[in-house]
Amino acid sequence: MIFDVVLALLVSTIRAMRRPLWRGTSDRIDSTLFRMYKQKTINRPNWSHRTKLHKPMEKSEPLSPDKIRSGQELIKSKIFERAKKLEISNDGLEPLPDGVSNIEGYCKSSPRIMWILKQPYDDMKDGKPFGGGWEVYGAFENSDAHTNMTWQPIVYSLVGIRDHKQYNDMPYIRDDKSMLEVLKDIAYINVDKMPGYRTTSDAELAEAYEQWKDIVEEQIRLYDPQVICFANTMWLFKKDWDIDEHKKHESIPLGNDKNMFVYRKDGRLCLDTYHPAQRVVARESYVDAIIKVVNESF
Repeated sequence: MIFDVVLALLVSTIRAMRRPLWRGTSDRIDSTLFRMYKQKTINRPNWSHRTKLHKPMEKSEPLSPDKIRSGQELIKSKIFERAKKLEISNDGLEPLPDGVSNIEGYCKSSPRIMWILKQPYDDMKDGKPFGGGWEVYGAFENSDAHTNMTWQPIVYSLVGIRDHKQYNDMPYIRDDKSMLEVLKDIAYINVDKMPGYRTTSDAELAEAYEQWKDIVEEQIRLYDPQVICFANTMWLFKKDWDIDEHKKHESIPLGNDKNMFVYRKDGRLCLDTYHPAQRVVARESYVDAIIKVVNESF
């Protein structure tokens, strides 16, 4: 897996690849060489003492691909209109709309999964964000997509959910790039719709949430996910969703005294976890926790 890491570091700033890089606050999401290759976890989290707070999720009604497609195009137009209205777009900087790549595949998925990340990155010019104007999910087709350090853990978790496997039971993505296809069957959205800097402060992200939250909520209603994985973004939603420390939830140990928190909201399984490119827990623990909770619920 070291090869994956070296490649990722080499290509991360090449704009010709036309792929977004995902990040948030600098102390939570950057990845390191130590965590980027598959390894046996020395101190595997002990889940034996978990108290499950929920019964299996109920099946939801199937979605209409045509409805999703038309809704996604409508939201895309709203994103561009909002950016123009807020005067945050110009000739050199446009939004990066997001959503679902393979709409038919998403509608057939069980469970339907959404990831909510922070903010995309495209390029820099004169020290400021530059670029945009293309769909985030289009970058899943890039030849170097398998080196993206944010997408790798997401892919492993999705394949594990689909195939009922754990992290160490799966091949390396570099050896089976077809694994990347699972990204096309999820709803992949960012809180902020504008290209930003390589790091984003909580204050900047909170401001972006206020600018875009109605559109993000519209995306949630449209895609009607059964599972939402919040990549260190759920704290933004908690006040509006009436979630506080008294809300019933489950705590999943990830090792290093870190936890993933599991909530139920409007019939959805909500995972409050770290950004996929995090460096605070072993990737194996991060991925396996998501797989275990989702597969126990469906």
